[in-house]
Amino acid sequence: MTNPETDRRETVEYFVQCQQPDGTWEQASSTATDLDFATERLAARRRMRPEFVYRIAQRTTVVVVGPAPAAVSVPPPATRADAEAVARVRALHQPVECVNVRCKLKQWCIGCDPDGIEGCDENPWPCPTIRALDGEQPSGGPCVAGEQQNETPEHVGGRVNAEDCPACEGTNPPYPFICPGPSAVEEPQS
Repeated sequence: MTNPETDRRETVEYFVQCQQPDGTWEQASSTATDLDFATERLAARRRMRPEFVYRIAQRTTVVVVGPAPAAVSVPPPATRADAEAVARVRALHQPVECVNVRCKLKQWCIGCDPDGIEGCDENPWPCPTIRALDGEQPSGGPCVAGEQQNETPEHVGGRVNAEDCPACEGTNPPYPFICPGPSAVEEPQS
């Protein structure tokens, strides 16, 4: 029984083949749908190389065009409920400015850390959830802020506590434990 939604096309093509020393046949011309044209090619080949054995070959191609099976069909477009769910997720995952002066990322995701305990070190912005919604492949987990920091940390300066300066980290500066970097505001010299 034929499906009325399908279109069946059959194409017959002719071409010249040449017999190889091992007995196999190789294509020796381009294809044509006209048998008379292929016969003329065969005669020309035999005149050019009479020592070879030639023949005409036929190739039949059947093409059936129709709708794809249900298992391969394209999923339906996103519904309004899907769009509303994505909007709720985006409303939850919002960037928050970081107050840590050592942070080079400057923002973290409030949706991933609603209490603000871990901050940008563990929940950088954009977070894996937002990156996934935007079509990016999420990495194996939240990235560490240190992976995105500059290779050589710079002094913060500006009379900041040395504990908050990335360049002072791990050092033991003299009391009053102030970052020795340049001040943000130049002090007048007398």
